[in-house]
Amino acid sequence: MYGTQAEGLAPELAPAGYRPVRMPPETDRPSPGGCTPPRPPSHCVLSLHSSLKMPGKKFRFSLQKVLELRQHETEKARQALADAERALEQKEDALEQAEGHLAECRRRVDEARRQDPARIQQADAFRQAARQTVEETRDAVEACRERVEQARAELRERRRAEEALEELRSQERDQHDREQKKASEAFFDEQATLRHDRTDEALSLL
Repeated sequence: MYGTQAEGLAPELAPAGYRPVRMPPETDRPSPGGCTPPRPPSHCVLSLHSSLKMPGKKFRFSLQKVLELRQHETEKARQALADAERALEQKEDALEQAEGHLAECRRRVDEARRQDPARIQQADAFRQAARQTVEETRDAVEACRERVEQARAELRERRRAEEALEELRSQERDQHDREQKKASEAFFDEQATLRHDRTDEALSLL
């Protein structure tokens, strides 16, 4: 009795011969039968707020190397088209200049006929040369236009091949996402079941 009531008394108020007795905590006191109740194993107590690592697998396209090759071919075709268009533009500019020079040569021929017949032969020679340059430049322009059309057709073909693989990659990605979603749902269902079972086991040991 003294151990429970007089433990908190000042020394001058304690009975003669009294020695304080510290009582063990409630959880450490033996049971009436003399046995300490067992504690539940720590591994059986699972926090409801513990973080769970979701199953995950990074998407990888099965034909990624082929797709990269198709992309490279498409880029080459696109560059070839740009080069062909640039060459065509240069030839068209050259044709415009050649036609302007031919018009000037014709004007000089007409002028020589009126003012200096002795210069007609020379002026006509310049006109003939200018006309030949125009014809050659026109042929070059037509050749460049054909190359542009061929480059465009090549680019369309390469682009179609690339788009076919991109469509296949999109389908595989969708399938991967569906499988990941299904796996995640199964994972969380399993974790919820395990958490419930372990909580019940822990409570049964209290």
